Amino acid sequence: MTRKTPTPASSKPAPKKAAGAAARKAQPKKPAHPLMLDGHDWDRGKVMAVVCDAIASSAKSITTILAAGYNGHSLPGYSTIALWLNEKGENGDNPYLELYARAKEAQAEYMAEELAELHAKAWVPVIDPETCQPVFVDGKPLMTVDKASAAVVRLEADNKKWLMGKLKPRKFGDKVTQEHVGANGNAIQVQSTVTFVHAPPRSRDE
Repeated sequence: MTRKTPTPASSKPAPKKAAGAAARKAQPKKPAHPLMLDGHDWDRGKVMAVVCDAIASSAKSITTILAAGYNGHSLPGYSTIALWLNEKGENGDNPYLELYARAKEAQAEYMAEELAELHAKAWVPVIDPETCQPVFVDGKPLMTVDKASAAVVRLEADNKKWLMGKLKPRKFGDKVTQEHVGANGNAIQVQSTVTFVHAPPRSRDE
């Protein structure tokens, strides 16, 4: 009777483990967030610079800008930005709030530029009622302004004007108000001087 000798365990799985480790090492690292200091804390200066630049160069709201992100990277939520804007330094100042205020004023100017070209949206192609196709003249579509397109443009213009008046009231507000103040912005102080004069004694003949 022959006795079979056990074969030694195969060492093939080891190369698989080594290959798996090598594959993990070969995976590219996730790029660091350009607006974070250490991957956890936001770089407030860079974040506010990006956000305010987007505000000043568009008519978008800050919530839309934050949701869109920056170059494929996320941005802080609105509550975080609001917290930064409400904070005050030792001297009671907040450079981020000043930067944000200037960006909103610049946004009003941007909207004014858009408003100047808004009339172009009112033009729509003329549709042939029989074919339901645009009418072309000399290879170009015939354009017109109908009530519907004019109403849409008028509504958008009114919204922009209202926002512009809120963002920069001194220039785009509905009315100009004058406020008289005293020194250093305080209330006007009125001083009055009263002098008592003793009348000369009157003679009996008078």
